[in-house]
Amino acid sequence: MFKKINPFLKNNKSFSENTKVIDFLCKSYIIVLMKNTKKHKIIKYMTYILLIVIIITMFSGCSAQYQTISDTQFILDTVCTITAGGVKNTKELISGAFDVVYKIQSNISYYDSGSTVSIFNSSPAGVPAALDPDTYTIVEKALEVSKASNGAFDITIAPVEELWDFKSESPVPPEQNLINENLKYVGYNNLILDSENKTLTKTIDGVKIDLGGCGKGYACQKALEYIEENYPDSYAILDFGGNVSVYGQNPKKINGSFTVGIQEPFAANGTYSEMVDITSGESIVTSGTYQRHFYYNNKNYHHILDPSTGTPSDSGFDSVSVISSSSLEADCLSTACLVLGETDGTKLANKFNAKTYWIKQRSN
Repeated sequence: MFKKINPFLKNNKSFSENTKVIDFLCKSYIIVLMKNTKKHKIIKYMTYILLIVIIITMFSGCSAQYQTISDTQFILDTVCTITAGGVKNTKELISGAFDVVYKIQSNISYYDSGSTVSIFNSSPAGVPAALDPDTYTIVEKALEVSKASNGAFDITIAPVEELWDFKSESPVPPEQNLINENLKYVGYNNLILDSENKTLTKTIDGVKIDLGGCGKGYACQKALEYIEENYPDSYAILDFGGNVSVYGQNPKKINGSFTVGIQEPFAANGTYSEMVDITSGESIVTSGTYQRHFYYNNKNYHHILDPSTGTPSDSGFDSVSVISSSSLEADCLSTACLVLGETDGTKLANKFNAKTYWIKQRSN
């Protein structure tokens, strides 16, 4: 359901023309006031009423045309919100952007048996699986970051990831022997990406991929591209479960930037440790130990798994936020950085011209 936010006036041709009309009527009204005949009194009141009608019509029209609208939907296993304005057909803008996201979800869903990802996961070793354009682009970037991070980010973590049930009412860590048994299937080197035929092949049976660690970033990126292509005069904020991307000029700020808060780990939602500004086309993605986690024997177990151990990363930081011109890249990097820690993570981000913001692990 669409939600109206604060309306903004926007300079446009009709607004300017109406302003000229009001200026003319005001001057005419002043001239009439100087007359005192019965005829001029009638003209005075008619002009006064017309002036009020035009002012009300102009401002109510502008407010309705350029109001900021927000819509929230549950996609990609998270809450996704798109807020936009600056154009007449904002509802169509948001609806079209969500259509883009739903299309991507249908291809990269881990649980939908008909998705590209599921078809690959069920395919035998040595048999190339065809990739749709979206899935191919995600896998290509994921493997690039995997190689650059020496495997700190790895989409083949899926077999081990399945052992961790963070949605259970009484979650417990999996047995170490089960983790060790499934680690043999983890490793981006077990994948062969064919750029010419757009296929992906696993080298051993049992290898599976999960694009949950980068799919939201890509969906944000494509939705932003859709908005830029179809609604270039608009402004928009896309918040996909901690992945925030922006487009256009923020009408509330002179420089047009958007201010985004970095969530304070383990604090109430909306409690920020830092506020940062990002501009049109930029994204900020945060990975943290507080987002999906549980406590067992007084220890925090979170969903950012270290592919080398199959257990939650322990780099000494509770969160890292990455700012980049590529939301897909930022999504991959944020996970890799949290696994690597500040020193190596910052070096990795620098290779991709991305900025990082780190929050140290709290003391228990």
